[in-house]
Amino acid sequence: MLTSGAAAWGQTSNRPDLSRKALITQKTKEEVMGAAALHKVANEYYAWRNENNPVQSSDAGLHTWDDRLTDYSSAKIAERAQHVRSLLEKVRAMKIDNWPKDERIDAILVRAQLENVDFQDRVLKFERTNPQVYVGECVSGIFSLLKKEYDTPRKRALAATARLRQMPAMLKQSLSNLQNPVKLYAQLAIQSARSIDSLLNKSLMALDVDLARSSLYMVTPMNWRNDCPKWWTSRRWAKRTTIIISNTFSCCH
Repeated sequence: MLTSGAAAWGQTSNRPDLSRKALITQKTKEEVMGAAALHKVANEYYAWRNENNPVQSSDAGLHTWDDRLTDYSSAKIAERAQHVRSLLEKVRAMKIDNWPKDERIDAILVRAQLENVDFQDRVLKFERTNPQVYVGECVSGIFSLLKKEYDTPRKRALAATARLRQMPAMLKQSLSNLQNPVKLYAQLAIQSARSIDSLLNKSLMALDVDLARSSLYMVTPMNWRNDCPKWWTSRRWAKRTTIIISNTFSCCH
């Protein structure tokens, strides 16, 4: 009897418990859908961030928007901040407690990245307080094209010239944005601006050696005389940009 009882118990214990199968299946589906939604939000955010921060993208090795600077107009700054807040709300609303460990870690990391950007937008507000944002945009906008030979010198020189063209307008916009400039930040920005002559002169001249005279004339911001030597054109434009940067932030000093 003991033998038959043990056999019966063994048969019973080996039977799968199907009483909660529907609940488990539903729970698994919710976790999978939640993780998929997180990945979608993250991928779309990174693509959006890269396009809206072209200089940072160039600096990181993504050269899709090498001819652009970041748009620092008031409307665009507000639009970017609102977009980050809306994404952060979506991520915070996700119920991740029962997700697999790796997915929970992903969710925490994505949320931390968004919270960092949101904190800068709401609290630090560097576009309003830190002139180094704009000097850094100018410096990195050129250096990110020089530090690695990812393309021909000609294409990199054209991208650099396109960015140089946009710098005066961006710096003019910065004067409207900098409502509460911090004195130390302004001093550091002026020092940086006065130290970038070699970057905007010698380094750029090394790039434009293979540009034809006609091509250089077409991309020269001021369309100076076509009989000017190309090294003179590049030097004068770069020097003018340096002066503009220094003068722009002297009022914050």
